[in-house]
Amino acid sequence: MIRAVVIDRDETSVQFLSEQLTNIHIVKVFTSNAFTLQTLEKLRPEIIFMNIHEPTCIHIDLIQYISNHQLLAHLVFIKEDEQALAQTYVHETPVKYIVKPYTKKQLEKLMIEINDDIIYPNYPVTELCLFKYFHIKKAGNNLLNIKWRTAKARELLIYLIQHYGETVRKDVLVELLWPDASVDKAYDNLYASIYYIRKLLSELHIGIHINTHVNGYEVEFHNVTCDVMEFDQLYEEIMSDIRQEVDKQVLIHKFNRLKQLYSGEYLEEESYVWKEHLKEKCRIQFLSIARKIIQLFIEQDDVTNAILLSLDIQKLYPYMDYSYFALMKLYSKYGDMENVERQYMKLKAMLYDEFNTEPNESIKMWYQNWIKMQYA
Repeated sequence: MIRAVVIDRDETSVQFLSEQLTNIHIVKVFTSNAFTLQTLEKLRPEIIFMNIHEPTCIHIDLIQYISNHQLLAHLVFIKEDEQALAQTYVHETPVKYIVKPYTKKQLEKLMIEINDDIIYPNYPVTELCLFKYFHIKKAGNNLLNIKWRTAKARELLIYLIQHYGETVRKDVLVELLWPDASVDKAYDNLYASIYYIRKLLSELHIGIHINTHVNGYEVEFHNVTCDVMEFDQLYEEIMSDIRQEVDKQVLIHKFNRLKQLYSGEYLEEESYVWKEHLKEKCRIQFLSIARKIIQLFIEQDDVTNAILLSLDIQKLYPYMDYSYFALMKLYSKYGDMENVERQYMKLKAMLYDEFNTEPNESIKMWYQNWIKMQYA
């Protein structure tokens, strides 16, 4: 439901608005302009109806406040007759209006406009990036210096994005983010954080809506993409394509996009404990597909691309022995003795330095047999 405030002395008209605008919840009616902007902010309205033919209802400071984008709300002027201008502007910004006596047709038209411009406005294309670290791109450029009210507000938004398509319970959120606060304080922090996130997203003109349900919140995207979601979809497509033996060039094209998305591990540079499950899932998915693509390159006798991809994996995961062994075998195909030996020595040094251990028996055996073949 859209939260609304009405500033009008006409109780009958207010009642008609309330009955006809079924997806709008009027949280407060003011019969005059005798209220502060701080009071209004606490009510968190998304729409404000103001009667501009009642002098005691016209709140000039409020009009200026909204026109400067300092309040998360849209203004609808109430007019007493059709003689007023058909379109009103505040600082060159068009403002919606409705005219008394209200009709169902007029209010239906208003709701269409609200759906188009307030609920689902034309947001610019926005990318949410969660691989390596959380950042937001508009028109391909990183949004720098976003002023998060608190670190917890930023974490809250990321957590809701991670659970896109789910309703995240409020009690789960307060326990996760404010475990040491009293129950009342934790919920106050949650409500304040949700309000400021909504306000920030509105100011940035980003199509992420946080919908409130009885027990929790759910994010909704409008003209927003997310790298992790695209990654997951591509993974499923590629796995399906492999099973159906789709053309190999199609597979490679899709994998190149997957690799481009996977610029680092999921939230690699963020310290959130709750990220670990998804981080591990993405790692397994990427490595599973990458190994299949390496094998595909080998089958095509494209050793160069197989080596390049193996080196990429080694850069991402320097403490996994897979890439070292894969590169040893690939360099062997090229007859590149020097790099076979270099990879084995790098693997030995890494395992000793990091884990105080040696390469496993299968790698040792392969290397020993390779050495014998060189001097046979």
